[in-house]
Amino acid sequence: MILGNKLEPLDEGRIFLNFYTSKSSFVSIAKSIIGDDGDNLPKVLRFPRKDLTSIFAAMEYPTIESMFETAKVLSENKKITPRAYQLLVDNVHQIRKTYALASLREDVAFTQENCVPNELLVSSELNRLGCATLIPRLGTFFRGSL
Repeated sequence: MILGNKLEPLDEGRIFLNFYTSKSSFVSIAKSIIGDDGDNLPKVLRFPRKDLTSIFAAMEYPTIESMFETAKVLSENKKITPRAYQLLVDNVHQIRKTYALASLREDVAFTQENCVPNELLVSSELNRLGCATLIPRLGTFFRGSL
């Protein structure tokens, strides 16, 4: 389940509006191209959104390699603009780096505990990690408990 910034579940329609695909497993790839201002993820400037929709519709698997291969074939078959494919090629390093940042890690062991967040403790930990810009957003994340 993907939660929006107000911790409400996003349905397929809202996912499509935000990420140009209704497949939630493609969200990290979408963010690697269109960026995310709230998470400070850079975007590929002037990337045609219509072409991104076409690429996602033609992809079977949500991987960066699959995205580049699909875009190449679509460009050769005139299904997306050559400019769109060239933007992907020109920004390959940024896209791969942003994809790594936007992807959820599934290989990390963790335990989940229910707790009431402590504003001072969370704020000091974010400051220690150099993430002080996230502190004003915590109220939304914890449903106003901070």
